[in-house]
Amino acid sequence: MRPVLPKDDRQALRPLVQPPEPAGEYNLSPQVKIYSEIPLKQEPEGKTPNWRPLITSPEKQRIVEERLEAISQLLLSALNSTSSIGLSQGRVGISLFFFEYYRLTGKRKYYDIGLAVFESIYLSINQIADNIYFPDGLSGISWAVEYLAQNGFIEPETDEILDEICFALNTNNPLDLSLQETYPTQILGYGMHYLSRMRNPMHRPDINKNHLADKFITFQIVDYFVRLKEEGYFLNEAGREHKESLPTIILYLTNLLELKINHSKIEQLVADYIEMTMQLMKEEGRNNARNELFSAYAFLHAAHAGNRSDWKRLAQDLLEETVDNQLEFSPKYANTKEFIQSIHLCCRIYQYVPEGKYKDRVELLLDEMLTPDTFGKLMQELISDGKFGIQDGIGGIGMTLIASVADFEPSWDEALFAL
Repeated sequence: MRPVLPKDDRQALRPLVQPPEPAGEYNLSPQVKIYSEIPLKQEPEGKTPNWRPLITSPEKQRIVEERLEAISQLLLSALNSTSSIGLSQGRVGISLFFFEYYRLTGKRKYYDIGLAVFESIYLSINQIADNIYFPDGLSGISWAVEYLAQNGFIEPETDEILDEICFALNTNNPLDLSLQETYPTQILGYGMHYLSRMRNPMHRPDINKNHLADKFITFQIVDYFVRLKEEGYFLNEAGREHKESLPTIILYLTNLLELKINHSKIEQLVADYIEMTMQLMKEEGRNNARNELFSAYAFLHAAHAGNRSDWKRLAQDLLEETVDNQLEFSPKYANTKEFIQSIHLCCRIYQYVPEGKYKDRVELLLDEMLTPDTFGKLMQELISDGKFGIQDGIGGIGMTLIASVADFEPSWDEALFAL
């Protein structure tokens, strides 16, 4: 994976970690090139009018920048002790932080770090050759490659680098299993690989049989969620344990709807899952701020894509009560992915409902977390627990802070919500 640099700026990138020797015959030999000019900002693609930073005060932005610098140093120090190479807890997540931090600051050193870490991942990929799933497996790495390609960090042609990953995912299809043998979150993560592939402008199912397979398997995934709905999966006792995946399903289906892949069931399926989410809230009560913020964001995203004012009203009603009664900070709570997601969900929701009163409330939560004492204790606890990834660790807090002050859309967050 070699950067394309001006002739007077060519230099070899040294890996920041020493990966183990590759095992077996799972050799990917990536040949990826980056652009000579890397965009500092990503323009939104219709999902939001533009990206409004939640934190606009120069003094607060300075504090965030100081905390981000501390996070970058902590993640650099953690690289040699991080054995996982996956997205949620490992080096893929850490590399994405440095790419995003480069985009925020424009400092080339952070890009070089992100690229070097990502290069090292491919030398260690045999560790997860049998893991097709998203958090720490091949689906997550595939999604990350497409994310970098589609955001201008590497060349847009990804077929060669992903060839063997695509083969492994296509031939180990979890959709062949029964509903009792899989979880919705596993299928969602698996589907993220195909979603990201189909977004690539070079994806041509009309002339490429491998690309056609991506589309066919995506249709199978949609049919899987149709079956879940028809069998009342989330309304029975076993399925209710996985009801937290409902907003992710809505987001996933809405993203497919925006791709216009010509599947006749998707639009109605979005409506069915929104109705199911509301039914479960009425039956079980409302006592989880993260889940309600997540549902509200999913409704808003669907409302924007489908031009549905009724779904937007549902979201706004959810937001009012959630922010008034449940949204609060404690250092203990901040160690979980629920807190990271809650803060970031507020950034997301602010794009759709800038007049909402929760903006001030979430700024107060960030202020409390960013105080030197609280921030220091939080980082120390996460280091002690070995949590460096984007799911519930230092990397996730760092990327959330970047989104709170940046003026470019953080489309990486669909990975955060799918974990």
